[in-house]
Order: sequence, then C-alpha cells, then structure tokens
Amino acid sequence: MYLEKNQKYLVRSKIILSNYDKSKHSKINNFLESKIGEVIHKKGYFVSMKNYDVVFKVYLLNDIIIFCVLLSCVNRSLFQIRKPDKKPFFSPGVIIPQLARFICNIARIKEKSIVLDPFCGTCGLLIESLYLGSYSIGIDVQEKILNGAKKNIEYYNNINIWSNNYDLLFCNAKNLPFPNNFFDSIVTDLPYGHSTIIEGNSKEELFLHSFLEMYRVLKFDCYAVIVYSKIISNLLSNVKFKIIKIYTQRVHKSLTRYIHLVQKK
Repeated sequence: MYLEKNQKYLVRSKIILSNYDKSKHSKINNFLESKIGEVIHKKGYFVSMKNYDVVFKVYLLNDIIIFCVLLSCVNRSLFQIRKPDKKPFFSPGVIIPQLARFICNIARIKEKSIVLDPFCGTCGLLIESLYLGSYSIGIDVQEKILNGAKKNIEYYNNINIWSNNYDLLFCNAKNLPFPNNFFDSIVTDLPYGHSTIIEGNSKEELFLHSFLEMYRVLKFDCYAVIVYSKIISNLLSNVKFKIIKIYTQRVHKSLTRYIHLVQKK
C-alpha cells in the first residue's frame, strides 16, 4: 500500500474514453471515487478532501480501469497568469501559453538549450522556453515590438528569476548574426497578419530566405517548430528541412494555425 499509518488519501476519477453518454460522466466518476474510496477506507485509512497526503487517480478507458498513484502534476493555473491579455504588452492573435509550451516541448527544449525565435513578437514562445531553463534569443525588425517583448519578459522575470538568460536583437531574420550549427532549437510563429511589416518583395521571399538562415544556424538532428496560417511544407522542404509532423489548431472561422515540426538532417 502507498499509504503509511495516519496518512490521509483522496481518490479522483477521470474518463479518457467512454461509450457512455457525456451527461453520465460526472455520475460515473462519483461512483468510481466512492467505491474505490470505500475499499481503501476498509483497510484502515481515512479520506480527506483538503488535507490529504496521497492522491489516487482512476482513469476509465471504455471497459478498462487504470488505478494510479499521483506522483506529480502540472499547476495549470500558472498558465492563466501568462495569458496574452494579462501581459504588460499585448498584441491580438498571439499564441496562448498552453500552446506555446506544447511547441517548446515538441521542439525538445530543455534546461541549458540555446533557443532562437527569429520572429519573436511579444515573446510568448520565448517566455515558455525560459520556464524550461533555456538560454533564449528573440529577433524582430520592429523596435516597438522588441520594447514590448522586453517588458513582458521582465514582468515574468520578476516572478521567476532567469538570471538574464535571454537576449532580444533588432535585426532581420533573413540575415542572422550567428555561426552555423549554433542553436539547439528554433521556435517561431511567422507573421501572417495583413498589417505585418514585411521587408522584401513578398512573404514567400521573406520566408524562404529566413528558412535558409534557420537551417544554417540550427544544429544537425535538432528540431524547429514553425507556425503559420497555411501549410508551407514545400518551402520548408526546399531548404532541406525534414518534415516530421504538421499539427493543426483551429482558432476561429477565419484562422487555422498549422504547426510544422521539422528537423535538420
């Protein structure tokens, strides 16, 4: 048993897959929690809704019940304080923190990774990369945006000390001031708004030259995650990136994000 003498427990149930109607899920969860709690109680332990020592998790996958002990969990409420509209510098249409963390995770960002965002905007992606312990560099061609990005990073830096593990640079993504094979990961949300400032003849020209630079500065076998409002696998393949997977996030009727996971081979 995972409980020691005098320790209290809590049972929580969650339905992952079920043939039952969703209106019955709450009733099923309550039933499982009650019945499993009774079994544990009969062994001499006591339940507590607040001051518990151990949490038992029950997952229902159709007719399969998985019984687990909760060892750790993510405090998802922390994502709420990093919502775009709660940052000092806000820009509509930016990526929410949960999606930004997903992007950082699939880019394999970890502690001491050197990370680049060549279109950093308000720095939503880089803030999540900093929470993972990386050294992160953001680039943008608009000084106003960079000043706002700095305010955002410094605001959360007051909450979680990052020891200044970041830099924000005013330069063009088509001409990155870094040596070959320098970065462990690249994450970026490409500009796709009609009001976006584009240096060059077209977005396609901007993206092509930027992808060439991203490929150059990324280490071999490492990953980049590039987000855009259209599928751009042809452009990415043209610069020798290997397409690993393309994820889709429907934001609203007129916007779907395509999250391109690529690797330098």
